[in-house]
Formats: sequence, structure tokens, C-alpha cells
Amino acid sequence: MKKVLLLFLTLFLSGVFVITIISFNTGVKEYVNKNNCSIFGIPRILTIGSKMNSRDKDVAISVIQTAINVFEYTGSYEESNKNVGALSKYYEYDCNYATVSIDILTAKVFGNRGYIWVNYSESHIKIDDSENKQISGSSDVLSFWKIKKTNNMWTVVKIIEAP
Repeated sequence: MKKVLLLFLTLFLSGVFVITIISFNTGVKEYVNKNNCSIFGIPRILTIGSKMNSRDKDVAISVIQTAINVFEYTGSYEESNKNVGALSKYYEYDCNYATVSIDILTAKVFGNRGYIWVNYSESHIKIDDSENKQISGSSDVLSFWKIKKTNNMWTVVKIIEAP
């Protein structure tokens, strides 16, 4: 990764950054745009193309399972799992129906810290006593999750995504 960042700094100064990075790291190609670069920063966007090893995948899968449980939760606040870290922002309480699709783009673990890039879509439906429906959701959201292992459990501690 240090070589990519060094290459980026050198090429950015000469004005050929995007073309070179796209040819060097094709996994990043669809995410390099003005909006994503301003939200996440160019060095962070470049990490989307990182390859995962088996430990990275295992950690990502465990975190994603927690995320799915949060996104699909339809119960009350009082009964929700409070030990989900920053993923708690995705709770929609007292819903009748919820769906989610989460794609892991990449993950990297360094000791007891790391990150996961995901692309998710979710929807929630609430039906009140008068049969009125409230539908909320989002589609194809690119999201960067910083993770940390505490008490033998991986938790998302920070989320960066478009507002």
C-alpha cells in the first residue's frame, strides 16, 4: 500500500493521477470521482482496490452479520442490541418490514484495528393503524467502516459515507 500512496503523490504533482491509478488498480476505477474523493479523500478511496486475505474476510463477515442484524431489526429501541458500536445509526425502530443487501468491497485488518468498504442498499416499511405506509431506504451507498477489536469482538467504531 505504501507504494501506491507514494506513486499517487508523485503522479498527482505531475497531473496524471487518475489515469495512472485506474490502470494500476482497476478495482478502484468506478469509485474515483469528484464526489467520492471529497467525501472520503483520495488516499482512502485507493484502498478499495486492496486484496483481502483470509483473516480480512473472516473479520469482515462477522462484522457484516452484525450489520445485517441491525439493518433488518424491526423491534423497539428498548429491545435492540446496544453493543453494535457505530452501526447503531442504521437502526429503524418499530418497523413492519426491513430488507438489506450488503456487498463487501474489501477489508483490511491490522492487529486489533482495520477497515471495511461496503456498498449497501436498504429499505424499511412502517404501517400504522390506519394502514398508512411509510417507506424509507437508500440504494448503492458506498460506506467506509473503521473497525476495532475490543473484548474479543469486532465493532464498527466510525462510519464515513455521503450524507
